[in-house]
Amino acid sequence: MRRIGRAEGVGPRGCAGLGRLSMAGLAALCLSLSAAEADPVVSFGSAGSIERVVSAGDREVLTLDLRFGGPVRIDAEQIGADVALELFGRGVDGGFRVDSPSGRRGSDSLTFHALKDERYRLAVEVSSVAGTQGRYRLSVSALPTGPGLATQRRLAAERAMTLAWRRFSTGKPEERRRALDD
Repeated sequence: MRRIGRAEGVGPRGCAGLGRLSMAGLAALCLSLSAAEADPVVSFGSAGSIERVVSAGDREVLTLDLRFGGPVRIDAEQIGADVALELFGRGVDGGFRVDSPSGRRGSDSLTFHALKDERYRLAVEVSSVAGTQGRYRLSVSALPTGPGLATQRRLAAERAMTLAWRRFSTGKPEERRRALDD
């Protein structure tokens, strides 16, 4: 399992003093580092799952290679490990984090509209485990689509639940209230 730390002090202002040549060198370095330490790629047809054993503090970034487009549900069943999910990719509005208050049991899930044959990055962060190690089972599935009222209601409910978890995950009291009100 790959641990990924947070970079501090790096941002748009941190690069302001770099010239064009320095920026090109920095870009080449970033490309070579990303090629050397590529995220594990997990491919999914229309559904699939993987299971991982984890420790507290682990952060794993997976590349999800989705062969289908449309509404997608990602579910992390927490089996003795409290995880948070963070999704990045085209069609995802700025990347977002989901962390339900269910602790080390239950599941965290999110729903989004995937573009066909697109790759998305999913970060799975483990805050705590029962004992020394825990597990999580990650499932990815295409949600049904169609004109039926039941299908449209389910998709609306899935989107509302994801939005509520996104708001709750910010930790801000006003966002948590909004999550309950919506």
